[in-house]
Amino acid sequence: HDALPIYRGCMSGTVPWLRCLVRQLSPRRQARDCCYYHSIDWHRVSAAAVRITRQAHNEGLVGEAFADSTFDLARAEGLPFEERRALTELLSEGAGIQIGRADDGDRPRRYYINGRHRTTAMLDAGVRRTVIIRWEMPETVQAGQ
Repeated sequence: HDALPIYRGCMSGTVPWLRCLVRQLSPRRQARDCCYYHSIDWHRVSAAAVRITRQAHNEGLVGEAFADSTFDLARAEGLPFEERRALTELLSEGAGIQIGRADDGDRPRRYYINGRHRTTAMLDAGVRRTVIIRWEMPETVQAGQ
């Protein structure tokens, strides 16, 4: 169970915006067998990630306290092993989806740091909400202290 199935070429490049729109209107609810990411029920996993993130936020869990609790919170969701692993990855500060920004002159662009394949699988499934990792500098660092 430790190794992910071999990549089968379902990621051929950037997903066209029209495909993303079509999948939001007409999602694929059934899992596919082309790869690990497309085999996950991202509707359940993303819903669980949103619930866990809200619960952690309400309890004041941030940073290491949140990271330390994610495995137990994911296990409490009662998901099958592969979906629990996907949930734990999604909530992980090291493997979770992050969106970077690059300033390319007149046209700033966004790109994925971890998660392009997961995001594509979610978009194909018609998932509308999930969690992303956003790093923020502590106020003391921002103030130069």
